Amino acid sequence: MLHQFTCPECGSVLQLEASHELSQDLKHKIDNTKKEINEITDELKKIDDIRLIQVEKERLTKRKKRKELNKKAKKIRDKEKGKKVKKAKTKKRKIKKAKKKR
Repeated sequence: MLHQFTCPECGSVLQLEASHELSQDLKHKIDNTKKEINEITDELKKIDDIRLIQVEKERLTKRKKRKELNKKAKKIRDKEKGKKVKKAKTKKRKIKKAKKKR
């Protein structure tokens, strides 16, 4: 070695490692982590899709319940209007007009 690199802590001479093995190992680890990330993102997409479906189902059930409640409320209002109208109506008495004397 042309340059002797020493450890600043202990003073021993540092030697170069086989960088080829290290780079292959790192590439392998990187590839594995990328695969894991892709698998996790796929699972998250599936979960999001399931959540969206559940949310839509909940919305539909809420809409149905709201429609049913509105229909019931409308029937009740119509019945009340009908009763009020019947109570408000009274029999008209015929008023006899007085004949004019000529």
